[in-house]
Amino acid sequence: MMQRVLTLSGAHLCPDTWTWLDTHLQEENLHRPKNTIAALLKGGATRYGWFVFCPSQEDVEDHVPGDLQDVMVHARKRGAEYLLFDLDSIPLDDLPILHPYFAPTTDDVGTANAEAEIDPGQHATGGQDEPA
Repeated sequence: MMQRVLTLSGAHLCPDTWTWLDTHLQEENLHRPKNTIAALLKGGATRYGWFVFCPSQEDVEDHVPGDLQDVMVHARKRGAEYLLFDLDSIPLDDLPILHPYFAPTTDDVGTANAEAEIDPGQHATGGQDEPA
């Protein structure tokens, strides 16, 4: 059986979701019987992101952060069964950039963030995780 994987940038997830994925998909947590999130996502952390299954929306509604749910719905609409979040991947135009590390700067696009339709106020506050 062949299954489709959609590769996405980590830019489409907020910093809190990065932390959430890291916590639930740590190697030592993957095989714990009570880690229902790891069982639901059937994935794990990679060196530069995460590999996760895209369950149905009904299965993830109460268990997965909203931004990850949105990306899963997007992936399913494209026919993907799995997501590979690769921090080196270029963000897609049809998904919002939610991580401040990836937000365009004036130098990058020649316009301010507000002109690029990015509201810095919607980003999670706190430490900024940078890709390794």
